[in-house]
Amino acid sequence: MESAADPSDFGAWGTALAATAATSDQETVAVPEPDAAIRSRLNAAVLDGIVLGVLIEIVVRARGGATLSGDNLLLAYIGQFLYFAVCESLWGQTLGKRAYGIRVTSLDGSPASPRQIAIRNVLRFIDALPAFYASGLLSLMRTGSSRRQRIGDVAAGTTVMLSGNRQRLAPHRRLLPVATLIAVTLSVFVIIGAVHQAQQANASAPPNPTAPTAAAH
Repeated sequence: MESAADPSDFGAWGTALAATAATSDQETVAVPEPDAAIRSRLNAAVLDGIVLGVLIEIVVRARGGATLSGDNLLLAYIGQFLYFAVCESLWGQTLGKRAYGIRVTSLDGSPASPRQIAIRNVLRFIDALPAFYASGLLSLMRTGSSRRQRIGDVAAGTTVMLSGNRQRLAPHRRLLPVATLIAVTLSVFVIIGAVHQAQQANASAPPNPTAPTAAAH
């Protein structure tokens, strides 16, 4: 039986090709797990958002009243916190994270504690500000490929990694920057729209009848 060819048999070109192949394999394996999970993490966030949106809409319609009332907004925040906190405390993952094969962990890869889960989800509303999770995406960019933490993760000492035997491959390098840019841009438009709407509301408001008037001459 013939033995496998030695790269050196092909001279310098063979040795160089073998070294390149070995380097490529090392780079694939060496991708930090938080960075390798970023595409699945963004997909899971969309799926969880759809699930939460449907559930909250059902509850709000059953209660009646304005969708954006203070009570319903508070209900939405509580519902969101319970959904993420309960699922991640029990299984380390929500429905979206389970579908895409990722889970919440401590930075060292060990399971996150219930306290850590609670902290990361209490602060979720900060990550969502001003809209479209712009603050959270900026934090994912700032913390780098080895951590990929949103603000809640930084406070809790957690991150999101691939679970099971999911393939450790780096995402498209432009995925996170593009998603962040889109979220920040849309947030700016939301802020401008809200300011414009408030100005229109103030301009169309009737004059205050209790305001002092100039004395008649």
